[in-house]
Amino acid sequence: MTGTGTRFRDIEKDPEGCLCALRPSEKGGGYHIIWGGKRPGFGPTSELSSHLRMQHSLLKWGGKLKVVLHTHPNEIIALTHLPQTNNQDALNGALWGMIPEAKLFVPRGIGLVPYRLTGSEELAQATVEAIEKGHKVVMWEKHGALAVGADPDEAFDLVEAMNKAATLYLLCKQTGREPQGLTREQIVEIRRTNPAKD
Repeated sequence: MTGTGTRFRDIEKDPEGCLCALRPSEKGGGYHIIWGGKRPGFGPTSELSSHLRMQHSLLKWGGKLKVVLHTHPNEIIALTHLPQTNNQDALNGALWGMIPEAKLFVPRGIGLVPYRLTGSEELAQATVEAIEKGHKVVMWEKHGALAVGADPDEAFDLVEAMNKAATLYLLCKQTGREPQGLTREQIVEIRRTNPAKD
């Protein structure tokens, strides 16, 4: 995982300074860095609790989901600042209405977690609860997104599809008009003709 204060753009030139692999201690009260973390004062992401809780849940469920991706997609974050899209149903409705891929890639929609303090146990628990409800993408209000997948590419694709839909929504809004979007019937047809792979 990335370290606190590291930047994605620096990973390629300094992977051992920006990333680490860790193992929780036997009693669960700490961790040991087993690779990376070579910068002075290095510490894993402040969201360590959320990541570990999610990884624990993925292990408990078994199956193909093995990766937790945390990122900050600007456009979806922006939608959580707008009153008309700052609830789970409205957010998913807006995103699914923009492009068929949004419904195809994320058929159960984004799980929206209301604002919680970064790095808190409350945020970690709310995130796990959203994943347990079947959401492969979870949005932390006014903060960022997490996605789970079989590999990094799958997790990234889920976030990318939803952020593309958010970008289109915001572009339409910039014209001063409401987006027309796909109709409810079109969205149902997409789902019916392309059964979920989740």
